[in-house]
Amino acid sequence: MRFKLYSKFRPTGGQPKTIEKLTRNLKAGVRHNVLLGVTGSGKTAIMSWIIEKIQKPVLLIVANKTLAAQLYQEFKEFFPKNGVHYFVSYYDYYQPEAYIPQTDTYIEKDAKINEEIDRLRHAAIQDLLNRRDCVVIASVSCIYNIGSPKVYRKVSLEIKSGQKIKRRTFLKHLTGLRYQRNDIDFKPGSFRVRGNIVDIYLVTGEKILRIEFLGDKINNTFITPAALAPGYPLFAHSKALNAKYQLFPAHFWVTPQEKLNIAIENIKLELQEKLKEFGKKNKEAPALKGRGSLNLVERQRLERRTKYDLEMLKESGFCHGIENYSRHLEFRKIGEPPYTLMDYFSKDFLIFIDESHLTIPQLKAMAIQDRARKETLIEHGFRLPSAVDNRPLTFEEFNKKAGQIIYFSATPNKYEIEKTLRPIQSIPVRGPERPLRASRRQGHPEDLEWRQSKGKLDKKLDTKAKHGAESARELNKISPRPEDIRPSSAEDLGTKAGTEHIVEQLIRPTGLLEPSIEIRPTKNQVKDLIKEIKKMVGKKQRTLALTLTKRLAEDLSGYLTEEGVLSQWLHSEIKTLERPQILKGLREGKYDVLVGINLLREGLDLPEVALVAILDADKEGFLRSKTTLIQTMGRAARHLNGHVILYADKITRSIQEAIQEVKRRRKIQMEYNMIHKITPAPIIKEIREWPFAKKEAIKSEFWLIQDKKLLEKEMEIAAKNLDFERAAKIRDLIEKIKNKK
Repeated sequence: MRFKLYSKFRPTGGQPKTIEKLTRNLKAGVRHNVLLGVTGSGKTAIMSWIIEKIQKPVLLIVANKTLAAQLYQEFKEFFPKNGVHYFVSYYDYYQPEAYIPQTDTYIEKDAKINEEIDRLRHAAIQDLLNRRDCVVIASVSCIYNIGSPKVYRKVSLEIKSGQKIKRRTFLKHLTGLRYQRNDIDFKPGSFRVRGNIVDIYLVTGEKILRIEFLGDKINNTFITPAALAPGYPLFAHSKALNAKYQLFPAHFWVTPQEKLNIAIENIKLELQEKLKEFGKKNKEAPALKGRGSLNLVERQRLERRTKYDLEMLKESGFCHGIENYSRHLEFRKIGEPPYTLMDYFSKDFLIFIDESHLTIPQLKAMAIQDRARKETLIEHGFRLPSAVDNRPLTFEEFNKKAGQIIYFSATPNKYEIEKTLRPIQSIPVRGPERPLRASRRQGHPEDLEWRQSKGKLDKKLDTKAKHGAESARELNKISPRPEDIRPSSAEDLGTKAGTEHIVEQLIRPTGLLEPSIEIRPTKNQVKDLIKEIKKMVGKKQRTLALTLTKRLAEDLSGYLTEEGVLSQWLHSEIKTLERPQILKGLREGKYDVLVGINLLREGLDLPEVALVAILDADKEGFLRSKTTLIQTMGRAARHLNGHVILYADKITRSIQEAIQEVKRRRKIQMEYNMIHKITPAPIIKEIREWPFAKKEAIKSEFWLIQDKKLLEKEMEIAAKNLDFERAAKIRDLIEKIKNKK
């Protein structure tokens, strides 16, 4: 099936040229492209138009789960008839296995899996194996090992009406695919048996498969949409299956029995080699006082643990920490790259890396961090050496597997820019910084409206004593002149921003400008912030406040609440599927302000936010770098009266460069609006229901909204099947409908 975009909007402003350039580059085989697009310029829509033109499967990698959820929702609306999927880490809580030699402390792996996200991961994988028109929105977890696609397909079970198979054999196959029998709590990844009927709740959570046996063969197969009534499907809506149905495993780590037996023998051989190594070291190393040989302890530990795992694998085909034996289970060579989500795509797939300035460093760091932890475990006898190959891809391996890539960012890093250069081009060394000259020309047409509280700063700050060169006069500088503005990210690296493979998208379809910026002193910054928030509340506008730590975010949010402000904090401690609900609450007016650290930066689409307040903006570091400041300021760029307040007692280099770049963009936008006679207009965006929350609502409210006659029919079916518990539930719900009417 082809990608078909459904949108009431058409490309406007600078979008048509951007789409044309990027599409032309992709068709010409250009491997690396950069879209340098400002906040609110319609990067998501541009991605969608490119997908429709190119007609290739796409892996969209994002920096965090919150942004992934937002993009998933938007792409589901753009491509309702195509496969749009969500693939992020399925852990609500994750404590990796680790060992601290200094204190002899072993930390066992502990995790809580989110079943809804696990369901979505399986749906993505299965769709990729069956169709080409797929867009998968993923976090960097997409470079982690999930098993071989060939094995995943091979162990699947083909089911067809008329197929000769005993019911007992069929049930054995189901358990081999890691489906669990549960006749009471029927949920995704489970099956139940009622006489000659077997119901299988597919691991994707979308459908329920009903198998009817007659003797030693499958008589009929039916498929039912599970979303109609989770746990209690309406089989009146079932469709008979005439073609073969491919039932995929309920877990990624499933190995055919014949291969599992070979893998077990290989694990035993590796164990023997490692035990011999420990024995050799034991003879060479002196005994530790009061403890015997350390190598003897490690030897016993490794032998006991591995043998237990092997016994579990032999009996059930699974063990705790099975992924640590993935090299043997997948028959990979030492150091060979693991199988990841990327291997489930067809060879010609595209990669879009959103907010690449954040995502690329994450992709680079994953393998390094993982290896350091594993080597300690191996050294001290907690794992076999092969455990090191249960890892994410290295960045070099990622690039080898990747095809064509488009990097999307308002602030691309040096890596992305360099990748877009042709091989014959050299990268000039960046020259010395030019000192900024103050300009006293007020009323400049492209002025940032950088209003500063000059009198207050002069009175309250002894800047000569505190900051040396950061004098009070420097704090009161007016915006620099255009000729003093430093170039864009591309130009910073000695390249031209207009180069073929670096496309700038600075013009918003609505004509909105970059926000105005103001610097205020940090003294009494919280009281000043409360005053500004209340002004926003009076105008029915929202505020984002940025702190430096999680503790500060929580404390500030609590204090704001005490002061009568509807406040909520948002940081990484909030569960993945709860974050979009909080953002939705801000848009709806449930909250007046969100207080956060890093999650309130890239990509968040919050057109109601008119004020962004950055506390302690002069504290240099990752959270107050040039890139971070530009991205954070951008959260106010979707509002007609967008404004940014930086609470700072000195102008750091990062503040200076960030303001200059915002000023450069604002100048271009104003000139474009003037030439094309465009009046900036506010963004009007519908507040959509978060899809997962909507599904939860269906689970609880479904029965109360159904037609009475349909329920009566279902009650009769349940009674005929001797499912009296279900029949009684339906009867009670029919009574509720009667009473409601």
